[in-house]
Amino acid sequence: MMQWKMLSGTHSDFDNAPLWAKRLVVIRDSGKKLWWDGMHKYRDKEQLFDAYTSDFDERVDTIAERRLVPANTE
Repeated sequence: MMQWKMLSGTHSDFDNAPLWAKRLVVIRDSGKKLWWDGMHKYRDKEQLFDAYTSDFDERVDTIAERRLVPANTE
């Protein structure tokens, strides 16, 4: 069994996040918040469009991050 481990931010930052979302980021010049899958796919927080890494490159800052890790079985 797997569970999310918070690396930064809070659990509430991921309320209504897609299951695949590893980061919540913000575009520097517009302030628009996006979910990121940790590899190549972004989706705006309102889930209106998908975009890809090449669309944003280095123009985003991370607000919150989480990782999927094995659940403690203790």
